[in-house]
Amino acid sequence: MRTLTIIVTATLALHCFVASETVRAAQQQPKYSYPVVRDQRGVIPPGPKVPPYNSPPLGDGPFLFETYEQRNIRVLVVTKGLSHPWSLAFLPGGDMLITERVGRLRLVRNGVLQMNPVAGTQTVVSLGTMAGLMDIALHPRFAENGFVYLTYSKPRQKEATTAIMRARFDGTRLVDAKDIFIAGMQQCLAK
Repeated sequence: MRTLTIIVTATLALHCFVASETVRAAQQQPKYSYPVVRDQRGVIPPGPKVPPYNSPPLGDGPFLFETYEQRNIRVLVVTKGLSHPWSLAFLPGGDMLITERVGRLRLVRNGVLQMNPVAGTQTVVSLGTMAGLMDIALHPRFAENGFVYLTYSKPRQKEATTAIMRARFDGTRLVDAKDIFIAGMQQCLAK
């Protein structure tokens, strides 16, 4: 009986010590003149109701930049008139294929942006900043087979998912386009 009394007394003493330390730690926290929570509504006055600042038009360049890592970076404007360009791939002859988030694939031939988008891309969902026609990559043997791989947001019933399509670029359009991967599918579709 005496052992049980000692154990109960020790347990109670331990609980009292932990409780007193918790209270002491709470009392020692610094007091701030502002709320600890990050919700600042009502504390900071709202900003002015003005329309968003539009980006200034892109100049003709060249532009010179210096960063912490690199000095004298010279940036040239290759083309203008793109809507949210996402990725680009250099073709063997020096031309470029550029993806636009809105779902267009554009061709820059001999330094000039072609008027019409490249035909043959899949239907793309472009609702937010991280959806649309995204990355592009050329097959390692592109010069032989013309294969292009595109990552895009594929529409589904009520949502979208990420997919990868493979197509052959014939110089003016994509042909034989097919999905080789759809996120959420159990296996890769390429065979």
